[in-house]
Amino acid sequence: MVICKDVFYVESPFQLLSAIPHINNTKQTVILYKKVVGTSQLKNTIRLLDKEIQTIEIKNIIHLLSKILFIKINKVFLGDVRYVNSILIYFFTKGEKFLLDDGTYSVVADQGGDLFINTRGVFLKYFFVNKIYSDINRATIMSHEITRGYSSVTRKDIAKTNIINKEKLKDELKLFENSLIYVFTGLNGIVDSDYEKSIFKIIKNYCNEKKLNFILVKHRKIKREEIENIFNDKKIQIVSLKYPIEFYYMYADKKNISYAFVLTTAFFTAISTLKKSRILWLKINQKIVNDKFCEFVNVFNENSIDLLDSRCNRVEILNIE
Repeated sequence: MVICKDVFYVESPFQLLSAIPHINNTKQTVILYKKVVGTSQLKNTIRLLDKEIQTIEIKNIIHLLSKILFIKINKVFLGDVRYVNSILIYFFTKGEKFLLDDGTYSVVADQGGDLFINTRGVFLKYFFVNKIYSDINRATIMSHEITRGYSSVTRKDIAKTNIINKEKLKDELKLFENSLIYVFTGLNGIVDSDYEKSIFKIIKNYCNEKKLNFILVKHRKIKREEIENIFNDKKIQIVSLKYPIEFYYMYADKKNISYAFVLTTAFFTAISTLKKSRILWLKINQKIVNDKFCEFVNVFNENSIDLLDSRCNRVEILNIE
């Protein structure tokens, strides 16, 4: 008897994070991923899954097709359908299809926004991406409003998966004590460099005022040298986490630990997960945003405000003028 498998194609740790509740409920799992900058965090997260999983690192399109065409598939979960590999998997496989989370882009798309923000080769992908969005199911771990007409919407709580032991995080958790953790994603192209430097100064002043250590958790795709150049400071304590920041929320949720965010969905998951820690949201002034990203920032801000309605007591908003 041939057993049908559930196939997950992911290109980022956050996409995998949103897939975990579904992976935990599958009998036969295949995880496909493309080797990109930051793959180490993705691999580390895969290793945490306490079950037998077939993993395949995709080398090129031919390699991808040679794998998916010979798998008996039950369900397919895709991280970002703007990319060629995801498009091919969607149209060359059978089975029910689900769209996973892919950061702030997902929030924009979920509310009927531009599906092609910061996308190359739009004229080649336009038909395929719109076709996918017209009949795919949505699977999310976020609590934002979804207005796009997906075939179905499934919400899961990542905090209930319990896939990681505190012992695996102990080295980084030591640094978090009595600190402000700035979850840095970079704003290159969205605002100018001077504005980004002003955000950094505000956070540093906040730390001095509250007598907190300052720790910058960098995005997996950003190099340490880039951050030092942006802020013209080689003494910044920069940390590269082994796993997605959401895992650390589970064990570093204390009154003496604060988290700061600008434009990242880690802010949304922090609001939903953290119960004791203070959360600092540095809200960008929409008037200084590059025109290309205005819709992106507007949707992020609106969703943030909606989520904060019932959780305002732990979140401090600093408007960056």
